[in-house]
Amino acid sequence: MEMGCLDIAISICYVLAMSINELERELTDLPPEQQDRLAAYLVHLRQQRDPKVRKELADRINDRDPSHWVTLDELKQRWKE
Repeated sequence: MEMGCLDIAISICYVLAMSINELERELTDLPPEQQDRLAAYLVHLRQQRDPKVRKELADRINDRDPSHWVTLDELKQRWKE
């Protein structure tokens, strides 16, 4: 179910008043899909703070040489490591 702007604003106010421990407990109850979405967003925020990471990602996205690309299976294997 998608949240509206008011719902999101209320949720943000609620979250800001929570401690990290309370937040962790609440996040445990989220469905896996929402946990995954939140995890991806947090990784995105972390990457945005680091100019070197942003440049490396941009360089990799713009790389047109197929010999530098990896298959989906290779990527999944790398994530396991």
